[in-house]
Amino acid sequence: MMATGDIAIPAFNALAETGQVVALVTQPDRPVGRHYETKPPRIKVCAQERSIPVYQPEKVSTPEAVAHLRAYEPDLFVVMAYGQLLSQEVIDLPRLACINAHASLLPRHRGAACIQAAIEAGDNKTGITIMHIVKKMDAGDIICTREIPLRGRETAETLHDDLARLAPDALLEAIAALEAGTATRTPQESELATYCKKLVRADGRLEWTQPAFQVARKIRAYHSWPGTSTTYVSARTGQSRELKIFPPVDVFAGTDPTAEPGTVLEAGPDGLLIACGGPRGGALRVTSLQIPGGRRMNAESFLKSLKILYPEETDNMKKVLTIAGSDCSGGAGIQADIKTISAHGMYAMSVITALTSQNTTGVSGIFNVTPEFVSMQLESIFTDIYPDSIKTGMMSEPAIIEAVSESLKKHNAANIVVDPVMVSTSGSRLLSEDAVNTLTEKLFPLARIIT
Repeated sequence: MMATGDIAIPAFNALAETGQVVALVTQPDRPVGRHYETKPPRIKVCAQERSIPVYQPEKVSTPEAVAHLRAYEPDLFVVMAYGQLLSQEVIDLPRLACINAHASLLPRHRGAACIQAAIEAGDNKTGITIMHIVKKMDAGDIICTREIPLRGRETAETLHDDLARLAPDALLEAIAALEAGTATRTPQESELATYCKKLVRADGRLEWTQPAFQVARKIRAYHSWPGTSTTYVSARTGQSRELKIFPPVDVFAGTDPTAEPGTVLEAGPDGLLIACGGPRGGALRVTSLQIPGGRRMNAESFLKSLKILYPEETDNMKKVLTIAGSDCSGGAGIQADIKTISAHGMYAMSVITALTSQNTTGVSGIFNVTPEFVSMQLESIFTDIYPDSIKTGMMSEPAIIEAVSESLKKHNAANIVVDPVMVSTSGSRLLSEDAVNTLTEKLFPLARIIT
């Protein structure tokens, strides 16, 4: 058998149980993972556990490799997810046939990414095709097929496993027919053929200008390889940063048709509702995300991860209502409502202060705000001009929430990224958790995910 991918392991084990597998031909061991450790294909380990010889040529069609294969005196080559094209000389070596188990219903989705292609295209079924190998990719006569329905919730990962379980019976049926001389050969209808290229990580970039249903299919189809992602702008550097998005996702119709694609319409524990484009529009609710250097998390944990730590108590830090997490670097549109203070030019946390519109001031100094942390260095401590009612907590929570929200909206905050906030007064809570969540829900829908 010639195979490398994990999808071939159930088929290999089934064939090995017959006692007729004389050798496994697989790809050489490769560096994998973050640390590039050289590891063997998992199917090689399966063969070694069964004491089946393993051959790993760099190129299977070299004269040396062909001579090695000929020495086996093979009756049949069974190929599945091997990863190399076979020369005509190799195809002609076995006595009976050289056959391939392909993970689609040919002639639809010829090529390497056939599993992903079936999901992304919205097919209502897929399956395993057993075919004769010819020089043209996936174009040989069909011996038999096995079908399974697609219900619109599969990912490439789950469908991969379903097809892996489907392959053994199809292969055993085809091999039995070849041995008996009863195998049929059905030519493919080439005019119905579609092709899918090998995927790379860059293929997983999401385009919010596409309809919501198409974005949803792509997220399912590309999980777990190559994965899907979008970008948001770092307030600290002004550079785009990756945001990975995982299934499950839900499609919603009837959302604001005027919303620009990529706009976050709602944000809460149940997910982020993101506007999409296309003639059918709609929106997509995303429930599982990952920020750079972080772990995969649900929407509630993701939103909480954007809220920063409470500020440390210092003698030089004023007791002020602080909101951290709002994206406002350099000449951002809400700078008239921002006042920053620090302790003797040292790095400080959480000192971006929101003011009501009637108490505005210009901003001096250098400041940067990121969704995770606030880190700044100023050369002086600015005068405390904040309203006593806010400083001392005498304003009601709803009044504070409304003042901050309206102030940000007034200054065209919809044109920048506004992240969830944490409210405190020099280390002690001023607003309740419910109030913080309310403020988060009012501000985060103004955000844009930049594509």
